Amino acid sequence: MINRKFSFTRLLCVVFLLTLSTSAQEKQAKKIIILPFESEVIDKSTLITAEFLLRQEIRNKSKMVKLFSAGETTETIEKLSCPGDECLKKIGTDLNADEIVKTIIMSLGEKLIVHFEIYNVDDEKIVFSDRVTTESVEELDVVMTRIAASIVEEKSIRAVADIGNIVEDESKEDFRRSGSMFWGLSFGYFYPLSNFPNDDPSFTMDAKFGADVDNLEYGVQFFAREGFGVNIFSSILASTKDFAPYLGLGLGFHWLKDQSSFTYIQEFDDHRYVEKKGDGFEAIINGGFRLFNTYKFRLTVNLAFSHTFNEMDNNSFTLTIGFLR
Repeated sequence: MINRKFSFTRLLCVVFLLTLSTSAQEKQAKKIIILPFESEVIDKSTLITAEFLLRQEIRNKSKMVKLFSAGETTETIEKLSCPGDECLKKIGTDLNADEIVKTIIMSLGEKLIVHFEIYNVDDEKIVFSDRVTTESVEELDVVMTRIAASIVEEKSIRAVADIGNIVEDESKEDFRRSGSMFWGLSFGYFYPLSNFPNDDPSFTMDAKFGADVDNLEYGVQFFAREGFGVNIFSSILASTKDFAPYLGLGLGFHWLKDQSSFTYIQEFDDHRYVEKKGDGFEAIINGGFRLFNTYKFRLTVNLAFSHTFNEMDNNSFTLTIGFLR
């Protein structure tokens, strides 16, 4: 008899705890009103289907959201009979809702733009809005999946993108601004300044490949001077007319030829053969001007100072003339 009473007491405790848990979940559940979809470009039956899909997706994605039925929402709107957005607060208060979702479908050419916004009843303001662009009505099911995820997860449409809910418009490549492409050759003299075993000027030449955007040029340069190297560069042109001075910077790598030499070593009071590594990163400051800048075939005069970060910390000047095409 005692065991039966004990079992009955435990059963009552379990039922009581389950009731409390269910009640707590109901209190924590966010109560959301989905207003009837608005559109002047989509027929009524399609709007009703899209709204149904949105409700279904929200229910599938979260058990912590309580949605008011379409009939209950429509009945409340008709009962209050107030115009447009002024009615949102009254509808939310009447149904004791936390948020109201308003959705509008518009057209832009052949595209459909689905715009939605979330109105917070307590704050009396729109707390979030976003949109999805779709190529066709047939993609509205995918769009509703994305909007449902955005509402439930409280994230932007872009942030909730997932395999299976990507619309066709998002699979297209984005357009980017493009510059006027050019290539060019230059030749001239390389003037060693410091820490070179030979201070005599030597012949140099380079090839450039780049692009112009307004008064900015950028690209990559390959060169041969006391070895060979490559750098990326960018310059700002002071003018877009035929005579265009410019100033720029570059950063690259220079493989200098053997820099080993006989050097006087005070410790031994004698000249010894010292091996030094010549290659290293290189920083460049350059300036010059373009001639016939408005033509496809342009002439250039360039003066550049270079510092090579190697064991000798070489400094040098380069003076070249060339063309761009």
